[in-house]
Amino acid sequence: MNTTIIEDAEEASITLDAICEMAATMNETYEKMKRIPKHLYGQYYLHEKEKYDARPATRRYNGWKLQEWDESFNCLKDMQTLVVAVFLTSRSLRFSRTPTMWEVAEVQLDLVKKHMPCGFVYCRDFKEMCARFRRYNWWEGDILKLDYESLGKYLLQNFHRMTDEERQAFFDLDVMVELINEDIRKVMPKPEPPTLSPCSEEKEMPEKRIRKSIALLMEERYGDEPLFNLQGHWQAVYRILVDKGYCRDSDFDGFDAFIRTVMPEKVNKPYKKESVKQISQTDFVKPFDEWSFDKQVSKTRKPFDRMVAITRRFREILDENNL
Repeated sequence: MNTTIIEDAEEASITLDAICEMAATMNETYEKMKRIPKHLYGQYYLHEKEKYDARPATRRYNGWKLQEWDESFNCLKDMQTLVVAVFLTSRSLRFSRTPTMWEVAEVQLDLVKKHMPCGFVYCRDFKEMCARFRRYNWWEGDILKLDYESLGKYLLQNFHRMTDEERQAFFDLDVMVELINEDIRKVMPKPEPPTLSPCSEEKEMPEKRIRKSIALLMEERYGDEPLFNLQGHWQAVYRILVDKGYCRDSDFDGFDAFIRTVMPEKVNKPYKKESVKQISQTDFVKPFDEWSFDKQVSKTRKPFDRMVAITRRFREILDENNL
């Protein structure tokens, strides 16, 4: 009897020691993960992708091409939306950070559903899953690109909580997206070559004139200080470029790519995509000509009037440069 009690106590002690050792190892692992450079997460993702057998997904894609639809641009866009929806419905991103209200509000669910087949069964939190997915991709026009660094970090940090099927869903999506992108490039409408004018190089290069216009905006004064003096004032640039058709409304990734191309070397406040995305929570989400002060949103009048002045002046500068 006494021997049994002693053995049980020793076993309990050994088990507790093992648990403490595991806890210390886990803490050490988490500390090391904090110091991993971003590019290594991308390499980890590609390393895991090499283990994946892409043939089943490729066969499914080729089967859809043969049996379900033609290879027109519109059908490829429908298929692009469908494969993403299938991935999101698997809820493989459920361990990512819960989206905020503004992230969910930016999801254009009606536009997504227009491309989806009738009768598709969405998961109960599909819109929230769409908001999560936006953190792991970006767009180059109609080409969907996956962020391997962010996906690699997610897969590594949540490896122990995911099933093999859930991890495979990421690579299924990746293969499908690559195949669709390849076909989209083949059928994408070719842009007409520009009509060259010997009179003015500027007419051939609107990007140059937009860069010049932003530089001029930065020189404007508002009393004894620069007119453009807050990071949030980039929303004025976004609003007018959208209103004039140079960027698409709510396509913040597209705007991000465009503004980094045309931004002058010197600016009063550094540009950040996150500050522009906050426009959805302000009075400035509507076209400029529809703006009106709402004290429930803007609360105080001076910041609203300042933004109106910046936006109006930027539009005037673009007009003066024939944009």
